Amino acid sequence: MTFTVDTHHHMLPDFFWEATEGDDPVGGIAPPPWSRASALSFLDDAGIDVAITSISTPACTPATTPQPAYWLDGAMNWPLS
Repeated sequence: MTFTVDTHHHMLPDFFWEATEGDDPVGGIAPPPWSRASALSFLDDAGIDVAITSISTPACTPATTPQPAYWLDGAMNWPLS
C-alpha cells in the first residue's frame, strides 16, 4: 500500500489573500478561491493521503502585511481546525 504526502501544500484563505495580495497578485495570476472543501477534494482526486501546509507567497512578514504578522500566522490555523 502506498502512502502519499504532499509536503508543500499551499492554503490561501480569503482573509490571507486580502491582507497580503489584494489586487496585485505575486506573479500576476490570482489563484482560484481556497476552501477547506476544495483542498480536500483536490487531495482526494490526486490520491494524496496527507498534506503539510505551507503559507503561500508573500508569507506573513511585517513588511508585506497591513495586519500584524503574528495575527495572520495564527489565523492560518483556523480554517484547518
